[in-house]
Amino acid sequence: MSPFRPLTPPHLPDLLRALQTEPVTNVFLLHLARRTGLRAHGGTDFYGHRDEKGRLIGAGAFGPTLLPWAPRPETAALIADEARRRWGQWRALLGEARSIDSLWERLKP
Repeated sequence: MSPFRPLTPPHLPDLLRALQTEPVTNVFLLHLARRTGLRAHGGTDFYGHRDEKGRLIGAGAFGPTLLPWAPRPETAALIADEARRRWGQWRALLGEARSIDSLWERLKP
């Protein structure tokens, strides 16, 4: 498992390709990535998780709203760690149920 690393504009094609495998499920993160081009925007930072082959297998946008894409439990754990680090910076959690449920289990008080 790779660490959770910042995503920057050169990573955009890789992220879009991964998110477009389920465009309805990933609509919020997909929209924000397209709109910002992965440039820090309004305090939002993008992070990604890659497997041992370098494929993007999860991501999150951290800003006023936390937008996770965590189809795997190990990614949810990484997003939760980053979300705790940024506690108080984000006010809402938005995304697909399997990502949100897994993440919330790790974050709820």
